[in-house]
Amino acid sequence: MLRVVHILGSLRPSGMERMLVSSRSHMESAGVKGFIIAQGQSHPYLPDLVRAGFSVHTVPSITSLGGALRLARLLCQIEPDVVHIHTEGGYGVSAAVSRIAVARNARLIRTIHNVFRPTSLRGRLSRRAQFVLGDRLVDYVVSVSHDVHQNELSYGRSSICIMNWVDDRFQKVAQVQTANEFLVTVVGNCSHIKNHGPVVSAVRRLTDCSLAHLGDEGDIGIPESCMLDSLSKSSQLAARGVRDPLEILKITSVFCMPSKNEGMGIALAEAICAGVPCLISDAPGLSWAKIFDGVETVSSENGWCDAIAQTRAKYGSGKRFVRDVSLLSAENGVRDYLSLYRGDV
Repeated sequence: MLRVVHILGSLRPSGMERMLVSSRSHMESAGVKGFIIAQGQSHPYLPDLVRAGFSVHTVPSITSLGGALRLARLLCQIEPDVVHIHTEGGYGVSAAVSRIAVARNARLIRTIHNVFRPTSLRGRLSRRAQFVLGDRLVDYVVSVSHDVHQNELSYGRSSICIMNWVDDRFQKVAQVQTANEFLVTVVGNCSHIKNHGPVVSAVRRLTDCSLAHLGDEGDIGIPESCMLDSLSKSSQLAARGVRDPLEILKITSVFCMPSKNEGMGIALAEAICAGVPCLISDAPGLSWAKIFDGVETVSSENGWCDAIAQTRAKYGSGKRFVRDVSLLSAENGVRDYLSLYRGDV
């Protein structure tokens, strides 16, 4: 049995955590036992990971002395064959503590999940120092999309590209007939980066369609929250909050991802696998999706209303694309990571 520890931050219903859940059965079949060490105090997705079969532990931030020591103790107790580091923050500390605490022949892997482009000089220097230290200690650095890979190359950093994947359940949604109502869907934990506001505003202006707004609203801004309340009062809000997007995608007319920055969004990949027409922002981390039929780019924040209206005129409420989405299968992603875990690369 191969023992793999995943180091994460707060456990939320975001792409990385959902990927771990969707890959669990494949990993178990391959003889992998999964452990998770999460940081901080807020972990709303922890029960889901436990139900999926992971052994989950929590520690303070590993950038603190207490967190680093707690991480070291847990790694000594678990004695993993592989430590898989997923967090950007504290990467250097994670790598150093992991290399000291685990056996010399254990493999360390770092996956980069986003297009990170710090704007301040301090941020750029900090990021470079972290990966210069961390990359010397890990065996493999992985990017989750070509966009992320190219971004890292701009820093002089090479990586292996392993695409994110989608739960097997989403591969069959394209066969489902949608409802007559024109439903716009956005999925993702609310934040400035996810930038849901322009889509929410567009639905309010169009009036003859409804919105499904799925995600954790812990970091939602006041304007977006007020607009959602207004849509609810006008009966234009079909769904709101954290929930499995599978059933919503069955009746979605167009999926929108207006993010300012991504790595390789799982929610978008799910919509693509479901055959749904998709509108995406012209942002770093989304260009991988342009190879699929029915995925179109919205070039400005003011263009979402027109883009949604044009999609409705072009496809109606029930259009589905039959796409080759083998690139996004969990089986492929698990196979590639298993090669790293076993040192076959």
